[in-house]
Amino acid sequence: MSEGGAKTSAADGSVLVRVLGQWLVRRSEAVGEREPSMLREPLYESLFGKQVIGVFFAGAWDPASCAYAPQLAQLYRTLLASDDPVSTRFEVVFASCDRDEAAFNHFFAGMPWLALPFNDRARVASLQQRLGAHTLPALVLLDGADARVLALDGRHRLTERPLSFPWHHASLRSIVDADAYVDKAGALAGRGATEGCALAFFFGAKWSAESMDFEKRLVAAAGAVDEARKARLFDEKLAAAEARRARAHEQAAAGDGRVRRGGAEETREEAVARRRREKREARVGRGLRVVYVGFDEEPVQFASHFARMPAGWLALPYVQRERADDLRAFFGAEGRVPAVALVDAQGEVLNADAAAQIAADPGALRFPWEPPAVRNFKDVDVGLALNGARSMVVLMEDFGEPDRYDTEWEAGRDLTPQQLDILGVLDAAGADELERSTEAGVAPKWRCYAATTNGTIAMQLRHLIGGISRCPLLLMLDVPGARAYVSEQPLEDVTDKILERFLERIESGKAAKIRLPVSAKKGGGGDG
Repeated sequence: MSEGGAKTSAADGSVLVRVLGQWLVRRSEAVGEREPSMLREPLYESLFGKQVIGVFFAGAWDPASCAYAPQLAQLYRTLLASDDPVSTRFEVVFASCDRDEAAFNHFFAGMPWLALPFNDRARVASLQQRLGAHTLPALVLLDGADARVLALDGRHRLTERPLSFPWHHASLRSIVDADAYVDKAGALAGRGATEGCALAFFFGAKWSAESMDFEKRLVAAAGAVDEARKARLFDEKLAAAEARRARAHEQAAAGDGRVRRGGAEETREEAVARRRREKREARVGRGLRVVYVGFDEEPVQFASHFARMPAGWLALPYVQRERADDLRAFFGAEGRVPAVALVDAQGEVLNADAAAQIAADPGALRFPWEPPAVRNFKDVDVGLALNGARSMVVLMEDFGEPDRYDTEWEAGRDLTPQQLDILGVLDAAGADELERSTEAGVAPKWRCYAATTNGTIAMQLRHLIGGISRCPLLLMLDVPGARAYVSEQPLEDVTDKILERFLERIESGKAAKIRLPVSAKKGGGGDG
């Protein structure tokens, strides 16, 4: 296929440059050098004509990374020595998660490919967050023309099918067509059964107790979605129209920050909320359809298991084992049962790993379970991510009082109503920044994190900023710049206005600034 190279040439590598930066480094192989030196190369020259780029996240401190790197190097050399087109159309770029440059140099010395410069820590952290590479080692496959993610599970694909270049399915439809599913009677459901609907691919198995327990929560959540949509859509439209008409009579037509729409008026905040709601409704379409992708031990077990599932659920036929494996690989869900991947009504992946959010929300209050814009400090490698780009952080360890209506933000993590209120505002702000950056084709200016319980990273952060004990506490952490900005505004009743004012004060240089110890820039991952 020459198409990949032609597309890259036409784009002149500009998209890849935005994602990976202008420069890459390569080890010098000059004769007589005691230690190999690093040569800088323009990215668009190094990756020109490459159809697939494998971004390899690893660190010398991680045993699994040390074990996998030589295996990948051997496979890489074998592929490049072959007569197959892969020899000229595939490249690997090392994104180091090492904790210091000496470790990077030592680890990279055994790699035959390119690397991002070690001092570009912010870009590595941003890539790791954007690509979801939180467990090391990780190999994410990107399209060489437009940096589109082709596969999150490059390790599995190259190991299982080393000769199946380019190791990815371009779309969900290339794996399984919309009319390939069967209904409860065993008949082909037809394209109309899924057209215009969001799909939840449920990877489960009857032999797994965990899967069977999760299935009960999924049944409840999917049922709640159906009931809520039936009861809510009509009432919401009537109520919203009436509210807009009432406001139109009460508010002045000009000078009050309002915008017109359809003869009624709404505040700018309401307009933003409306657009977000309309976008979400478009992604959900006609509702939610669950498609069971079973990994039961035999056809009889699969049939009896699927027969017990709710009416309206569909399934991928048991005989299509290869398609089931390809689906699981497409969503990066290998080896995980249960798992759920959500696809919107336009066929785009909405959330490749939604099981935890569904398990925590059987009432479907937060449907369609988009990936959260706020990450908890207990997540893997958050400490490493904090060492990258700017991070909006809320420290609210054990803040508030739980009530008898327990709600969970993530599976297994009970939160107080006060914490949920703060997280809701922070999540909306983070989602806005992610949406802005995605539309602009750039990395987000900042990411959102929260500490809801006492943990190592939260304690370290409070120590770094001089032991400030105020709780909850809002700060903007800039580890590469060795500084942090602290909001002096109380957060007990947090609003989006407080976040906006805090960001404005940072940009204008008026926010309280704390210099961080230089050693803070050398930290690695943490356990929360």
